[in-house]
Amino acid sequence: MGFQQQDATGFGYGAKVDKNNRAVIFAYTRCDCADNAIRLGQAYDFATGAFIAPTTTAEHAILYLKNTSATRALLIETIRTCGSAAQQWIAYKNDTGGTIVSDANAGVEENLNFRSTNVAEADVFAASAAGKTRSGGSWLTQWMNGVGHSELAFHGGLILGTNDSITLTVQNVASATTLACARIHAYYEVLA
Repeated sequence: MGFQQQDATGFGYGAKVDKNNRAVIFAYTRCDCADNAIRLGQAYDFATGAFIAPTTTAEHAILYLKNTSATRALLIETIRTCGSAAQQWIAYKNDTGGTIVSDANAGVEENLNFRSTNVAEADVFAASAAGKTRSGGSWLTQWMNGVGHSELAFHGGLILGTNDSITLTVQNVASATTLACARIHAYYEVLA
């Protein structure tokens, strides 16, 4: 006895099956973030919104993002960092203080679906100048930028639950002063 799939719309169509018993389908694939932007309008860019000029002498907190939604997780698709010279970057998880938090200088939040009126449930703080600090969290990851930008792809695997946060810091490698900026591309999902 075999399996037979039949059309439920009343037209009597069946599924085409090839000689290896595989169903022939027509489908397309898009990433979760694009699908979310289309279906839910809950995909966002969070950014510094300006270039900051850090010095070589210290680590500078540049961007802080905290998920404040009580019902949805914030899934990070990518983190992009940019610099005009070689720089080292560190991401920290769940910071609780420092001037990047206490200054509460608004960063940029943009919904990627221009037709959506949704607003992210998040605290987005950007450094207003060099020398901002961070504290209270723990190290997550690090990377180096050359001139230009680096993009770390997490494909939604880096997840901020309610009140979880991520802080990005930058420190110059060789030049006395450079320019730096950062962007986090993320989207909301209800997770079981």
